[in-house]
Amino acid sequence: MKHPKTFARRAVCGLLALSLAAAPSLSGAVLASDNSAITKQETVYMFLAADGSLKSTTVSSWLHADSGVRGLGEPTSLTDIKNVKSETAPTLKDGVLSWDMDGNDAYYQGASDTTPPIAVSITYKLDGKDIAPADLAGKSGKVEITVAFKNNCRSSATVGGVSREIYTPFATTAVLDLPTDTFQNVKCSGGSVLSEGTNQVVTILAVPGLKDSLGKDADTLKQISDFSLQDTFTVTAEAKNFKLGSVVIAATPSLPLDKLKGDISLGELSSGLSQLQSATEQLASGTQQLSEALATYSGKMEELDSGISDLSAGAGDLLAGVTQYTDGVQQLFDEIDQLLPGLEAQMGQSGQAIAQDLQNLAGKGQTASQEMQDITQQMGALYQQILAIKQADPSADITALLGAFGALKQQLEEHGATLTALGQDMQTLATDAGSMQTDLATGLQTAKEQLAQAEAQLRQGSTDLRQGAKDLSDGAAGAKDATGQLSGAARTISEKSGELDQGMNTYKTTGIDPAKGQIDELVGDADNLLALKDALIAQSESYQSFAGSPEGCDTTTAFVMKTDEISAPKTEKKGGESKKAEKKTGLWDRIKGLFS
Repeated sequence: MKHPKTFARRAVCGLLALSLAAAPSLSGAVLASDNSAITKQETVYMFLAADGSLKSTTVSSWLHADSGVRGLGEPTSLTDIKNVKSETAPTLKDGVLSWDMDGNDAYYQGASDTTPPIAVSITYKLDGKDIAPADLAGKSGKVEITVAFKNNCRSSATVGGVSREIYTPFATTAVLDLPTDTFQNVKCSGGSVLSEGTNQVVTILAVPGLKDSLGKDADTLKQISDFSLQDTFTVTAEAKNFKLGSVVIAATPSLPLDKLKGDISLGELSSGLSQLQSATEQLASGTQQLSEALATYSGKMEELDSGISDLSAGAGDLLAGVTQYTDGVQQLFDEIDQLLPGLEAQMGQSGQAIAQDLQNLAGKGQTASQEMQDITQQMGALYQQILAIKQADPSADITALLGAFGALKQQLEEHGATLTALGQDMQTLATDAGSMQTDLATGLQTAKEQLAQAEAQLRQGSTDLRQGAKDLSDGAAGAKDATGQLSGAARTISEKSGELDQGMNTYKTTGIDPAKGQIDELVGDADNLLALKDALIAQSESYQSFAGSPEGCDTTTAFVMKTDEISAPKTEKKGGESKKAEKKTGLWDRIKGLFS
């Protein structure tokens, strides 16, 4: 890393380079009457006392004209003007400087007593008390160095229908070199401190007068940016044997303002926030509706869960009834299988006894038919439960339940029809027993065949019926578990949607709405601030020259200031001979050398 003095030199020179870079090039300069470009660069050297008061001013200028400088008239406020490149002296008459020499360039210096646009004041304190710079040399303690800038270049302008004082914006920087063997714990309010090795460099940047130009609008600028409006800066340090080299200050009115000349408005931001606010209101309304709908959905899911529980219980009851029925059917055919051999053995007995037996069988058939009717009634109740589920939640899928119910119902109807037909056959046999004794053997054989066929169908049907009832019961139990989980998930979704609705409402009321209100409040102030911006740009562009320049000349001006050093008086050698200080090239000499 470079030595801090080198850094200080580059900081000042960098600002001067900025001023030169910001100036239009020769190709963009204003043309004189003979259509030749005229440019001028002037550097104003201001020599200051340690307290910042002005001691003398020297202006170094470079004048260039494409068609030559001979005969070119240049108004000037300088005195003691000297040509620094040749022996040819300029002519100064009635405040107009002219050159009688060949060439396109003239390099010259002169003195000026014109009040500079930027004034500097530097005050000092030791341990909290004011102290003169000369009295501070060699002292130790807590030191405060306050650097204040004052802008002397201003004019009146009308902004927003009101007349205001607008100061020409000068970018100003100050550099203080504070060696670590003298200064410790260096701090600067509003400035930066670079510490490197045995040196510390304090750099201060300011635009003097800007705060006064803004007036009450300065607060608006602070709200929408972090731009510094300080004109006064204080450096604090612990000093030992105080001594201070020259404070170097540079300033330029040539600022890169092109990017600020376009239209800038907060209206678009306000409009964008309005759209965002509207969208947020719609979103908040949507989340509220979603929360309400999900709460309803959760309630319906509770009803569905309850209905499925009832269905599961009904399916269990149906399975028990079907099991009882199929057991009865099996018992019936077991008794029939035991009765037929006896009937065959008692063929010779009276037809009345046979009729009676058949009558008893018919009665059992009616009992079985009655049980089938009871089961049919249970099926009807079960069907109403399934319909109740669909009514509670139209979105519920009961297709599988209806399919199982339909198949079971069809089987019951077929079995019922078979029992009915069987009972009728038995009744007919009992009624006609007297007249059919002669045909008993044949009828009995026919009955056996029919019974055998019916037995096979009923036994198979009973097996299918029991399996169907079991499937229905298992399906209802599975549906109960699934709807229980679905009901829990619906409650969770409803709760989370409520949280989302609350969060969106908080976001709208504490985020978007206040932000929109703040931006709306700032828009009017910011528009006034933008009008001030235009006035500041016009003021900056109106600054032409410090010492004067030819008509139509494009002039770039930079100010470089240097204070006296603060140091203890030099000691004398024995014998009364003064100790001769070594001559060395200092920071100020190097800066001047850049422009000579």
